[in-house]
Order: sequence, then structure tokens, then C-alpha cells
Amino acid sequence: MALGVHFITGIITWLWTFVRSCFGGRWNHAYHPLSQTPMGAEITESRRFQTKFEDEYGTLHPEFFNGDFKAAIERAKREYKLLLIYLHSPSHINTPHFCTEIMCKEGFKEFIDENFLFYAADVSNIDG
Repeated sequence: MALGVHFITGIITWLWTFVRSCFGGRWNHAYHPLSQTPMGAEITESRRFQTKFEDEYGTLHPEFFNGDFKAAIERAKREYKLLLIYLHSPSHINTPHFCTEIMCKEGFKEFIDENFLFYAADVSNIDG
């Protein structure tokens, strides 16, 4: 079933990109069909991951860094924090258990948010 969702999402995204390329910048206030984010605002890979993660596991989780890996390193340096990297693999057998029983628990969230800058990415994306 997940493969079907990814396939449909890919088709919608491709069609939307094609239509946007045909009409150029004429749709300044148009919305991306999958995120409802104004087209002028950049949809980062980290934001896509967070949205997908929250759809599946809920909103109780450590605060995900919104940006690419290089920006996460730079911010961690500026804030003198350790950078904790989570690589999410939806195809791994233990991923659902880890996400629901560890990552989405209040104690884990509080500890990570207090002590780390938390960067998360899906291994199927280039950032991961």
C-alpha cells in the first residue's frame, strides 16, 4: 500500500511541476497540491519529511531541524550543541516500533530538545 501512495504522490508532484513550468511565474499565489504551502515559500526536504512523519506517528517528537544537513552543522556550531542525526528507513522492520515507542515519547522529546540539535531525514531522499 505504501508503494501505491508514493507512486500517486510522485505522479501528482510531477504533474504539478510540469504545469508550473508551462505557466512560469504567473501563479504567484498558487499552492502546492500536497502541502498547501504558498509556492513562494520553499518546501524543504526536511519539511516534507516532518509532514510525512507526523502523518504517520503524530506531532509529539523532538523538534526537527528545518533545513539541509550543511545548515544543521552550521547551526550546531553556532549554538555549541551536538548534532543528533536520525536517518529514517520506512522499510526497516523496527522503524514503526522505534518511532512509536521511543521517538514519540515525551521524555525522549524533552531530552533531545534540551541537549541536541536534531536533524532527521528519510534514507530514500538525497538528504538522507
